[in-house]
Amino acid sequence: MLTQQRPALFSRGVFRLLGSVRLAVPVVIGIAATLAYGTWYEARFGTPAVQRDIYRSGWFFILLLFLAINLAVAAFQRWPWQRRHAGFVMVHAGIITILTGGLLGAHIGVQGELVIPEGQTRDHLQLEERLLVVHQPNPGVHAVFPTAFEAQRWQHTPNTHFLMAAEGREYHLVVDQYLPNAVVEESVVEGEAGQPAVRVEATAGQQTQSVWLWARDPARSTAAWGPVRLAFLEAATPQALAALGRRPAPIAALERGTLVLTFPWGAPHRVPVAAALGRVIPLPNTPYTLTIQQYFSDLAVTPAGVTNRSREPRNPAVLYTIADPHTRDMQMALARVPNFAEAHGIAPKIPVHVTYEHPLADPPLPPNLLGLVRGPSGTLTGLVTDAQARLLRRQPMAAGDTLTHPVLGVRLRLVEVLAQAEPRVEYRNGATDAVNNPVLRVQVAGADGRAAVWVPEGEPQTVAVDRHPMILDYRKREVPLPFAVTLVDFRKQTYPGAELAASFESEVELTDPARGTTLHRVISMNNPLTYRGYTLFQASYSETPVETTVLSVRKDPGVPFVYVGFLTVVAGLITMFYWKPGR
Repeated sequence: MLTQQRPALFSRGVFRLLGSVRLAVPVVIGIAATLAYGTWYEARFGTPAVQRDIYRSGWFFILLLFLAINLAVAAFQRWPWQRRHAGFVMVHAGIITILTGGLLGAHIGVQGELVIPEGQTRDHLQLEERLLVVHQPNPGVHAVFPTAFEAQRWQHTPNTHFLMAAEGREYHLVVDQYLPNAVVEESVVEGEAGQPAVRVEATAGQQTQSVWLWARDPARSTAAWGPVRLAFLEAATPQALAALGRRPAPIAALERGTLVLTFPWGAPHRVPVAAALGRVIPLPNTPYTLTIQQYFSDLAVTPAGVTNRSREPRNPAVLYTIADPHTRDMQMALARVPNFAEAHGIAPKIPVHVTYEHPLADPPLPPNLLGLVRGPSGTLTGLVTDAQARLLRRQPMAAGDTLTHPVLGVRLRLVEVLAQAEPRVEYRNGATDAVNNPVLRVQVAGADGRAAVWVPEGEPQTVAVDRHPMILDYRKREVPLPFAVTLVDFRKQTYPGAELAASFESEVELTDPARGTTLHRVISMNNPLTYRGYTLFQASYSETPVETTVLSVRKDPGVPFVYVGFLTVVAGLITMFYWKPGR
């Protein structure tokens, strides 16, 4: 009999322990200590970090589960319940319901951001989880590696290994450095595969700024300094250099220029348009070929399509295709608009930068210019224009010389000239380990070589360890939404006499093709938009050339449980303390 009663006695003892105060006290103390640590952790690393590393962690789930079990067992120990137990049971049931709602929201709910530039549409939600995406356009290999470097952001040398296979080749990737709060430090050195660059100092009054300008980089060939535009340009021929700032005389189109293709590796490929028109041109040391389909001497865009307005080279352009056995990429290059593709958001399928050099296509000089032009022989010429883009001054320039705008009083001094300059970017971590600007350094090793590259979040980088380039992208994981959101207008109001924002709001259009629904709403700080279980809050904004809003999006299936649980707890407390059985 004793041996038969031991399991029952043991089970009864465990049941009593699970519902006892002896278990409740350490569990509650543990939760309180976790919340206190979570407050400090959030202040140092941010809300997304504390959500991921503490409040949504497995061990915190187990801690809350013990509390829920303790409350449930404590309530069932009084079974069969009587009328005087009503308030006690309601309070316990309400707390368990609140815990259930919190756990559902943490582990089933969705929370992320929509970053939408004005006039654009987004239908994918950015989560806090980050991925390392490796893409090889040729032969079309795509690999996604989940990462969790933010969970140990104080570990700056994770040495995490990834393995990728492509067409029988193996690539070993090692993340040997992780900087959660990276600060960019850029230097310029002279190298064999560089491009012309100059360092200038612009002075206006008591303020001086030093800046590097790159002749062949559309994004860095110019810079604004107060009322003037600093620029470093290139002229392909002496005739083009002489024509800058002068009204060109009508001439026949005898030259068709050169298409320059620059891959992330090797020297640029220069292809004469006249000789290559209609032919398939292999590009040495690459798996690609170039075909120039059509040449336009004076390109115009009409409702019927693109056309050639005249035979004079007023707006030279070429239509070309870069291809390999797996990919064909058709693009347009304009001599007068070097950054045509970037300005229109046209992303190339193949990693190559293409420029169109045309000797008769000298772009008009910008107004209020303090510029330098590099001639074919490497000599530098300084140019100054007024507010109407008329040429005011032209003079030879060398290192140490100055160029002054006679109207605006801004002075430019040429500090350094490099014929083959290469930017060298290094990163160091900031004062804290807050995840503000995370950057990875990735070592890539293949059968034909090894390379290292820094990969900032959201800025894909190209690396080549053999004939096939590889694109590395460190970014947040995205999930599709059942609707799309378009930012119609972003409005910001500032405090009088200051740049600090007093309020800001987003006028959006929400479209749901599956339900045929279109909503026009204004989302502000205290006016969220709720649709299909998703709530869109106005979180912040970005002051970029295109106004960009940041909407926080949350879908929490546990919210109804939390509300019901709070009401149940309040009702139970009222029952326990203010309602006496028998009255």
